[in-house]
Amino acid sequence: MLLKITGVTLLFISSSMFGYVLSSEFSKRIKVIEKFYKSLINLRGEINYNNSGIKEAIETISSDKGAVESFYDAVLEIFEKKETSINAAWKLAIKQELETVNYIKKDELLIIKELGENIGITDRKTQINNINYAMDKLSRLMQELRESKTSKCKIYKMMGIVTGMFVAIILI
Repeated sequence: MLLKITGVTLLFISSSMFGYVLSSEFSKRIKVIEKFYKSLINLRGEINYNNSGIKEAIETISSDKGAVESFYDAVLEIFEKKETSINAAWKLAIKQELETVNYIKKDELLIIKELGENIGITDRKTQINNINYAMDKLSRLMQELRESKTSKCKIYKMMGIVTGMFVAIILI
């Protein structure tokens, strides 16, 4: 009987923790979008005000460390090693760095991919316009996610707890 209670308790706790993990990943998603948004502000500033080329601007941004900066590091590494264009390096870096992360979803990837298609092949003004367009899309996406954060996080947590209770009741 003690073994059964211990097993049910562990099952309940693990199911509840799964809900909390999903909630945490949703919060990480918002933080990564915010970091990418801030990196685009820096990229735009480097191109617009410092008159940096796209490669130099990305080098400046990649000096920090984090999920977004590792993406920029990968862009530079691919660009330098494979001697390809920035937009081709951008696409490969998305596949290497961002598509493998659980908390970066299709919506963000689409915006980042669209930006990468036009980066490095147009003049400064057009690049800045493309960055502004991507920033606007990311801003809207962040706003939507922030508005739904409270309710979705509660749902994830409660579903984990309820699922754990349901399975525990069935097993008892």
